[in-house]
Amino acid sequence: MSLGFIGAGAITEAVVTGLCEASAPGLSILLSPRSRERSRALAERYAAVEVAASNQEVADRSELVFLAVRPQVAAEVLAALRFRQGQRVASFIATLDSAEVARLIRPGLLIGRVAPVPPAAQRKGPIAMCPPNEQLAELLDPIGTVIQVSDETQLDAFFSASALMAPYFELLESVQRTTAPRIARNRLLRPRKSRPRPHPSPHARPRHPERHPQNQLTLQAAPHPPPHSEHSKKPNAAVTLE
Repeated sequence: MSLGFIGAGAITEAVVTGLCEASAPGLSILLSPRSRERSRALAERYAAVEVAASNQEVADRSELVFLAVRPQVAAEVLAALRFRQGQRVASFIATLDSAEVARLIRPGLLIGRVAPVPPAAQRKGPIAMCPPNEQLAELLDPIGTVIQVSDETQLDAFFSASALMAPYFELLESVQRTTAPRIARNRLLRPRKSRPRPHPSPHARPRHPERHPQNQLTLQAAPHPPPHSEHSKKPNAAVTLE
């Protein structure tokens, strides 16, 4: 199946990474030239990924098109595209409901709104979609736990809860990319400090007493008393002769 992604932000990167890591057979992916650096990196990493010259080329060459542009520019971007009669389209756009998306892609066919999350790159996490669509669910099942809902307000609630996840992960990636080389460089250039040896205190107990003769105890035998000293005399027993 040929998949096209119009918009190449963090969510597109997560979904494409998950699908490619799942090694789905016969899968080809065409990315729009938006966020060219991210699209080119995905194309270099995976043989199934290609970067198109324009958004219209994505629509022309794809069986299923995922809309992943920012809500602020969605109407402008989609109004400039021409979809084929009955061409299948799925939308990642949080703030456009099904009726609005269907109007913008006419005569294409909207098969569902989908709310993936960044952990899809690791092939885990929830993927909410509305309305239920077994073919779309089967495609996305390898990269997360697909939750199909019939009520679009439930999907909007999920979109609201997950809205900050992509910017949060982008911020973490940006911080790591800018600070990691600086930290590594500072560690290499920082002089190693030698720890000063503490001066021994005159009152400290030596660790090895045998190395300090002045601290050794000298045991001397007590002198033996002379043979006729007072200590050797014993009182004579008195003898009475009768």
